Amino acid sequence: MPQSIQEDIWKLFHPEATDILDNKEQQADNLRSKRKIEITNLNSKPIKNVSQEVVFTSNALITIPPAGKKFEDLGIKPGLWNALEEVVQEDQVFWYDHPVQIGVEPDRNEILYGLHHLSESLLYEKKLKNAGEGDELTVILSASVTHEGLQGIVKEYVESELEKSHDLPGLKVYLFTEAETAELIHEILVPAANKYFSDIKDAASLLREVVGVNGKYGRHYSFLKAVTAFWQVFADPDKKATFKTDLDQVFPQENLLEETGKTAFQHMMSPLWGAEGIDSQGSPVYLGMMAGALVNEKDISTSLFTPDVTYPSPLFKGEDTVFCSKIPQALSTLSEMMTRYSNGDIDGNNSCISRIHVTGGTMGY
Repeated sequence: MPQSIQEDIWKLFHPEATDILDNKEQQADNLRSKRKIEITNLNSKPIKNVSQEVVFTSNALITIPPAGKKFEDLGIKPGLWNALEEVVQEDQVFWYDHPVQIGVEPDRNEILYGLHHLSESLLYEKKLKNAGEGDELTVILSASVTHEGLQGIVKEYVESELEKSHDLPGLKVYLFTEAETAELIHEILVPAANKYFSDIKDAASLLREVVGVNGKYGRHYSFLKAVTAFWQVFADPDKKATFKTDLDQVFPQENLLEETGKTAFQHMMSPLWGAEGIDSQGSPVYLGMMAGALVNEKDISTSLFTPDVTYPSPLFKGEDTVFCSKIPQALSTLSEMMTRYSNGDIDGNNSCISRIHVTGGTMGY
């Protein structure tokens, strides 16, 4: 199909994809102009001690062992075998994109992978004196399961896996399953709702829709964003920010330092996080979220600034001929996530980019 006809189809069914492929640089400049923020006030009290002031959060997705594998070969505690015999007979009730199978080898366990690299990042910061020798990171890990029966054993399983891993120095890991979030609802949130919002009926049911770790993505996402507010009140008043990562994402510290001049912790100390400004429409903006960017492991040797979403190549087939979501995604990735602050029009001091396209991880609140 000629590209001109393809553009006409997108104009009708997917106008967000039109007039981009032949005008990539101009469209990127246009989008940056729309997302540009003129800074009016930098944060006067930015993060100074990441270990002390930031809570790191992440989500573990857990499912049953591979079919046909003997429980005695899984490397798990024998006490879990009887429970698993019943769980594997259940129907799956929750679905996730890449859950960890119980019994997976440690070097393929995404939970251990993510926590190990977070620990390594802290050690790197200590070498550069960005963190004290005795500093520890508070890590809140939610555990989501695919089968109802796993709820009773997921905590024991994750804790046993962490016990077997002796290479997580500097991390204080707190595990939250559906049971812990239910306690949070009934012991703290419901009494608070009843006290301050007398017109709300059945607060527990309403809160369970948005606070928890199983099922819909938004539940654990909302919990991991909000948990620091509770942590500050009930556990550690020094905590004032959250940084959420996905367990398959790591901080490439050497690349960050070489290509940006700052480590992961130093980026978190930016006064842009918490700054105020005016957007391109003249509306006031509070920059309360720090949004990171992703680069695929296979691409990072080329550059840290290699987009993980790129423009598709013609000829288009199937549903892409009607709705090609990858085109606006690639434009947004290149325009926002790949923007490098410099002495030009967007310098990171007087102006910055307001991010609309963000990932599920590498985000601070």
